[in-house]
Amino acid sequence: MFNGEKMFDKMAKTIIKHPKTIIAAWLVVLLVAAPFALEYRDVLNYDITSMVDSDSESSQGLDLIEEEFAESTSTGTIVLIEYTTSNELAEVTNFIYGEGGLGQLVSEKYGDGTSLSLMGSYNKDGDVTQSGVYLIAVQYGSDVTGTKEVDNLRTLVDGAKEATGAEFQTYVTGTDAIEYDTENGAVSDVEKIDPFSILLIILLLGLFFYAIVTAIVPPLVVGMAYGIVMCLVFFIGGIFDIFYITTTIVLVSMLGAGCDYSIFIISRYREERKNGKDKDEALTEAIKWAGESVATSGLAVIIGFGVMSLCTFSMIRSMGIVLALGIVLAMFAALTFIPALLALIGDRIFWPSKIESYNEGGKARNGVWGKFANFGKKHFTKAAKVSKDHAKAIVVAALLISVPAIYVMATEEDSFDMISVMPDSDGKQGIDTMIDYTDGGMLMPTYVVAELNSPIATIDTANMTLTWTADPAAYLTITNTMSTQIAANDTDNVDYVLGPTPWTYYGAGLYDQVYSALVEKYGEANVTVAMTNQAAIQMLPEVIQPYIKAVFEASPYGYSTPASAVGPTIDYIVNYLGGTVSTDGTYVKLTVMLMDEPMSQLSMDSISSLKTLVHDTFDSEYSDVFAATWVAGAVVSLGEISDTVGSQFDWIKLGVVILIYILLLFVLGSYFTPMRSLLTILMGITWTLALTSIVFVDLLSIPVTWVVPIVLFVVCLGLGMDYDILLTTRIREGKKRGLSNDEAIEAALVRSGSVITLCGLIMGGTFLTLLVSSSPLLQEFGFALGFAILVDSLVIIPYVVPALMHLMGDWSWKGPKFLHKNSE
Repeated sequence: MFNGEKMFDKMAKTIIKHPKTIIAAWLVVLLVAAPFALEYRDVLNYDITSMVDSDSESSQGLDLIEEEFAESTSTGTIVLIEYTTSNELAEVTNFIYGEGGLGQLVSEKYGDGTSLSLMGSYNKDGDVTQSGVYLIAVQYGSDVTGTKEVDNLRTLVDGAKEATGAEFQTYVTGTDAIEYDTENGAVSDVEKIDPFSILLIILLLGLFFYAIVTAIVPPLVVGMAYGIVMCLVFFIGGIFDIFYITTTIVLVSMLGAGCDYSIFIISRYREERKNGKDKDEALTEAIKWAGESVATSGLAVIIGFGVMSLCTFSMIRSMGIVLALGIVLAMFAALTFIPALLALIGDRIFWPSKIESYNEGGKARNGVWGKFANFGKKHFTKAAKVSKDHAKAIVVAALLISVPAIYVMATEEDSFDMISVMPDSDGKQGIDTMIDYTDGGMLMPTYVVAELNSPIATIDTANMTLTWTADPAAYLTITNTMSTQIAANDTDNVDYVLGPTPWTYYGAGLYDQVYSALVEKYGEANVTVAMTNQAAIQMLPEVIQPYIKAVFEASPYGYSTPASAVGPTIDYIVNYLGGTVSTDGTYVKLTVMLMDEPMSQLSMDSISSLKTLVHDTFDSEYSDVFAATWVAGAVVSLGEISDTVGSQFDWIKLGVVILIYILLLFVLGSYFTPMRSLLTILMGITWTLALTSIVFVDLLSIPVTWVVPIVLFVVCLGLGMDYDILLTTRIREGKKRGLSNDEAIEAALVRSGSVITLCGLIMGGTFLTLLVSSSPLLQEFGFALGFAILVDSLVIIPYVVPALMHLMGDWSWKGPKFLHKNSE
């Protein structure tokens, strides 16, 4: 097997010789990193759908819409008014246009570059005149960043309500508001999670070591390493998108793993000092034996996270890179800074206790700490005996638990609904309210973009007219046929489809209705102005919208001579400003309005069906008309993300398992023990996924998102391996010293059981602190990771692993002869 003893022996001598240099080097690196670490939040991404590969179909389609069309796909910032009576609806106009109203306040604060675009009233299930929502889109000038103005806008909305006496409920929502609220929620979560995690660690370390200094040092050392990692995050964020939850997960991972590694070193040092070795000898033994466990455990975790970085989806890739770097820094801090500190201060790290007080008859042994220590020794002695005497029964019980867990895990569908796991906030409540009253696609529309072989129209932005080409009928008949087929293909979830439509398709009757509605609302003089004034045109969609929708729900009238001289201007408003025809007329866009929540399973199925229809049917039938087609939108992007990760996750799992097996093969020199280690860890992961599904889906009605099983698998296969490696290397050490297989198992469990339990409580408890987060997504991560670590350290390691190793006997150590020769 790999001879790590000599390497760590040399490492120990170097640390003992140069402790001050090592500590100084760490502190210098931290000082250099600190300014950048403080700015790491500036590079985080809070919108998972924006992290899709730039080469994906949806990303290309959305880029085309942003570049070629007048209307942006972003929902930006929306002021949502929820009214429950006709009187409240009547207050809306005054709220917007009245003295001290929102329009006036926005104009005073932002000037002419920012405007309000009225999207109208909606109530999909009731009378819109009695209850519903009224939507106002805030269009900021180019010099204003929407996410930075969310709080200011909320202040303006409150001011407008107070000034106009409006009593309806308002929300500031949309993508800008969600990003702002998510970022603030993440900051607030860290402020809550950090104290809980650190206090838990200090309390457990203080009780275990009966010392104040020992309780404080590990979290401080991990904090130093975390600061350096955040500096790296700042620079990595300039290359890859880093999802905001990554920094929270790496924090708790480093606190758990880093403190574990520190405990391995410090507890082994204390054990050797209790056995009579002097300070340098004890530190050498601690680095040589515990250092090998730390390095092996750390490498196993790094392998898991490192393989994640091979995923092409930037969220998973960057998460893998950052988590791997976090463990690298935590591991090196435990292997260098902690031993260097021990070399400098020695036994004073256990202040106010002394080494003598830990021995039988010592001060610590005579108090509460002594009772806990004696209980731990008796408990793990009994656990070793139970595992040996009832080995078959324990293994059978573990398998019986695994069978239903595998069934639950296999039958439960992962959720793509990222909205349901957003932190509760004004923006999230606004989205929920919008979905209650409108089509789910209103928030996140889906688009079919087509590139034409020749332009469909000529657009004059100076005069605000759109003139169709000499013979647009072929194109327009096809786009209308496509709209009809899309709606007919998914009647359960497609409400309507909006595409390019000439004014003449409305017929004279509808023209008269629209014109009369405009005159009634704005007066004839204002309507004339509206036809020739860019700012006034922005007010028209709320009036025209119901007529546009009526046209697309009915059969088209067919092309004819314009019913009015204002036809080209109306076409400009409806098709160019409405975003159905591109600036140069060579692209058209169909907006597919889904009824269900945008990220529900039904909507995801609708997207899959739509893509099949477009690419398998339309692309072949209309190849002489279209040069290319794209299906795009936030929901489409999420589907592409899940497809990409889903197809690569199997390879990620396989890669992690194979690489960890190879690592353990070389470290342990055994064919079968690495297999057993992987099997028991996977068993715990299965139990955890099943329980997480039961708790969140069945009890709390919160869907388990697709990303949770991926992160759980990789994190647990790495971090959960810590305790298995610590116990297994201790068993191997006993075998090297002449103990039988069962004697080595018992000795290892008695000596390491308390340390493993402490480490499990620290890491599991640290992950469980994520339950105080306002984000259901982080709560899912916290519960799953916390339970997995606890069940591994408290059940699988002290009972299932010894039982299996007892049954395996000497087969646990059968391996390649060349590895055993290298260790001699």
